[in-house]
Amino acid sequence: MPNETVLQLEIPGVKKLKSGKVREIFDLGDRFLFVASDRISVFDVIMPNGIPRKGEVLTQISYFWFAQTESFQPNHLISKAGEPLPSNLQPFADKLAQRSMIVKKAKPLAIECVVRGYLAGSGWKEYKERQSVSENSFSSTRSLHRILRDFGRPTNISPAKANPASTNNLSAITSKHLIGIKLLPARCCRRMWLPKRLRSTLKHTSD
Repeated sequence: MPNETVLQLEIPGVKKLKSGKVREIFDLGDRFLFVASDRISVFDVIMPNGIPRKGEVLTQISYFWFAQTESFQPNHLISKAGEPLPSNLQPFADKLAQRSMIVKKAKPLAIECVVRGYLAGSGWKEYKERQSVSENSFSSTRSLHRILRDFGRPTNISPAKANPASTNNLSAITSKHLIGIKLLPARCCRRMWLPKRLRSTLKHTSD
């Protein structure tokens, strides 16, 4: 199915647990199978059309960055990019190749965190309405531009979301309530220094 747009996916004999905005999640017993579809999602709305092979690109980008960060940030990956599928999934290789990954079963944190180097998306929407982003107020456009002028300085004005499928941002107080005061500082610190590390990786890759 090299150029066919994959919007829905079923695997006979394998239980599907959930269809997200983009990914399909299947139960392999002690592991999950994540399959990235070609669906397009815009502000919580799944478009009726898709982009051929989008899921393949998304999955390969994910494999790349998980490999780049696994030495200092453990992740849920079991499969590796380019590995053959397990024998029970081989009959469906034409559907799963390049767009699937096998991962550990783990309990996710109840929030999603975002680091912004540029003001966009729901952050821009909030700023236009209230001149703030996730409780961080900016008295003037100049002060905001000074903070965001350089992508080399990601700023912790980003939203947390109780549901990754939602664009509704949470306050710091609500985030602490959801995941606990011990986890939140570590989560915030990690998301602040990670972009610098990744930017360095990209610079060396492009040189």
